[in-house]
Amino acid sequence: VQDRIGVLFFIMTNQAFGGLFATINVFLEERSVFVKERSQRYYRVLPYFLAKTLAELPMTLVPIVFGCVSYWIVGLNPAADRFLLFLLTIYLTTFVAESLGLVIAAIAPNAAVANGIAPLLLVFFLLFGGFYINNANISIAFVVLEYWSFIKYGYGALVVNEFAGRTFVGNDPVTNMPSTLTGEQVIRQLGMDSNNVTRDLVVLLAMGIVYRFLAYAILRFLRKGPRGGDLLPLSDTDASEFAAREDKRLTLEAAQAQRRTDAAKRKDA
Repeated sequence: VQDRIGVLFFIMTNQAFGGLFATINVFLEERSVFVKERSQRYYRVLPYFLAKTLAELPMTLVPIVFGCVSYWIVGLNPAADRFLLFLLTIYLTTFVAESLGLVIAAIAPNAAVANGIAPLLLVFFLLFGGFYINNANISIAFVVLEYWSFIKYGYGALVVNEFAGRTFVGNDPVTNMPSTLTGEQVIRQLGMDSNNVTRDLVVLLAMGIVYRFLAYAILRFLRKGPRGGDLLPLSDTDASEFAAREDKRLTLEAAQAQRRTDAAKRKDA
């Protein structure tokens, strides 16, 4: 039983770290390009953000591959419906982690700040996720952090999915006598509720959507750039000057390319 509890939390931790930091690192690299192109009025924030979200949807299927491999290697509940619910849970957990990564990358002035904020937040989420501290023992002073932790909902869904309706037979660690432990007992000992799986999945989906909307709002209204400055669109005069400089640069590049071509032809002749 303890092995299964630990493995499930490790899977949650892996999905959270992987999704969060991968998104931060990728988005920070492309944000400067977005800032430049937006200032040149190539596109607005909404089309960019929707296109980015849709384009990255296939990448969020990577957790499915991980889940298909790890589930059977570890030897978790072999029921088909439990396996599918497991995949859905880790998918939604990764979705939330990636959405949170977008928020951090959108608001942080640079990579150093983003990579400092992300581990701090994630440590709090892990601490109140239900593994290190039993949910029933969390002080009311920290209840906000508990309910803000997406790890709590993902881990809770995995635990119920694995243990509900099962019975485990083994030796009592104290008396070394044969004993029986039901899955419901395990769930209650962890301070969880067998009836909260649907709620946990809905909360994960809602968190992912809210975080993505927040990331869009930051890009749209706060307009924080790579150095934290405001990114106001260019004025008509500035845009004209910029276009003129770009035309001049392209003309010079074309002339240089033509001279290289002519030189190559003369050399061949």
